[in-house]
Amino acid sequence: IGNSVRGGEFYERLGTAYAFHTYDYKGGSSSQACGKKNPTVTSKPSGADRLPQLLWAAKLGHKDTIIRLLAEGMDVNAADYDGRTALHLAASEGHLECVRVLAQAGGNPEAKDRYGSTPLKDASRIHPTTRQVHADVIEYFVNIVRECKTCSPGGHNHHRHIRHCSPDQSPARNAYNALCAISDESRATTVTKREIQSQLRHYGIGLDDSRVRKSLDSFMDGDITEQEWTDEVAANPFLLQAVMGDLAVSDWGLVRSKINEIHRAVAEDPVVNDNPGAVAGYIPALRDTPHHDAWGVAVCSVDGQRHDVGDTDIPFCVQSCSKCITYCIGSTDFDPEKVHHHVGCEPSGRPFNEIALNTRKHGENGEAKGIPHNPCVNAGAIMTSSFVKPGKSIKERLAYALEIWGKLCGDPSAPTMDEAVYKGESATAYRNHCLAWMMMEAGAFPAGTTIEDMHETLELYFMFCSITINAKQMAIVAGTLANGGTCPITGEKIFSRQTCAHVLSLIHISEPTRLLSISYAVFCLKKKKK
Repeated sequence: IGNSVRGGEFYERLGTAYAFHTYDYKGGSSSQACGKKNPTVTSKPSGADRLPQLLWAAKLGHKDTIIRLLAEGMDVNAADYDGRTALHLAASEGHLECVRVLAQAGGNPEAKDRYGSTPLKDASRIHPTTRQVHADVIEYFVNIVRECKTCSPGGHNHHRHIRHCSPDQSPARNAYNALCAISDESRATTVTKREIQSQLRHYGIGLDDSRVRKSLDSFMDGDITEQEWTDEVAANPFLLQAVMGDLAVSDWGLVRSKINEIHRAVAEDPVVNDNPGAVAGYIPALRDTPHHDAWGVAVCSVDGQRHDVGDTDIPFCVQSCSKCITYCIGSTDFDPEKVHHHVGCEPSGRPFNEIALNTRKHGENGEAKGIPHNPCVNAGAIMTSSFVKPGKSIKERLAYALEIWGKLCGDPSAPTMDEAVYKGESATAYRNHCLAWMMMEAGAFPAGTTIEDMHETLELYFMFCSITINAKQMAIVAGTLANGGTCPITGEKIFSRQTCAHVLSLIHISEPTRLLSISYAVFCLKKKKK
């Protein structure tokens, strides 16, 4: 939400940092080909290929990757040809959080590489960059030794009370053991509900998400036994996937931080703020909104990972973003070929409200006639509105559209219609009335359409433009389109993959400025096929 100048600047900066679109890979199959980072999940390594990934994650301090690999059964004490383990590398680089996770997962703090060096010795060396030893890591290892002496006076049995991850164990057990490793309590052997909730939030899964809410409700506050955990993930596999971060955007924390950074930078950019743009002045309710300076960003991945920053709770009218959803509704209830006999699928090369039709198209019986160029120009959106429950009362037609919007954003009660905006739209829609009459004269509407039908369709179109939701909900709508018509947070199928493929193509070629908010949200967080 916010003026299009800020929005455009935000998307440009985000698109410079991350490879979100297929076109970013032109000339190569990897994100390196375009010099951008790919935030989506790459193919999972297996067997020996996991060891280099674990070692690199330890060296770079990527705790999330370490946790995921441990949950997949990676041996925490696996070593390279020099005998160096992930704990060696994390300690030498001073990544305390990674050291703690690896140690609590069973990493041996006394393991020696082929030069006889232990993780403690590595932490005690002066780092070539910081020119200091890693005092916090040294202190952690000293405490481990002290605890081990207390538990086992005859020797340093660090592994005695630690739950190990192993490729021989089930994914549920490995995940449970990995959760123990990241527990706030040193040497934890059980998991708490709070820790599971923290992991879900960390990877962008809301606690209100219907896919995990029932599972969370089934857990009692306090410790959760391994059997309780195993039984629950057997009934709800998504809980295991979400807690371990096996989701569309693997580096969710980094992406979230980048979004916050760019949002703040755009808000503070004097060049951007000196060119604030303007809201539509022809509708009083839009012109007089008190939220002219609102600025917020919300995102939703195809796996339902959500994040928002800024003024994302303020409701706003979807206006032209309604066009693509109206097209999807019509293409779902009718044969798409039938719909495209009355509206085209190519760019017009003209303004969105141009009084023009594509006269090169032909009707269902091959007769020459003019039809709108695509569903994203005003004439095309008026046309697709005629395919929303024709024959029903206008009240029923609006209720049906609101129901679909509710399913798209995962909250049936969220979408409403702003009566003041609707009345303003209807009272000033001279050009849209002209477009409708032009289509009537050209025979573009479905056979049997009367003048009364045409007027009702116009009013319905104005109502669709006046549908109101907030940025968080719009992000989920966009995520639903990117996810092939299935709502990411409910799992409900609303549109077919074919319909979504068609509408994404139409969004891309049509009105890029007016549909910017939804098109970028859709393209941004696509899931890469594994």
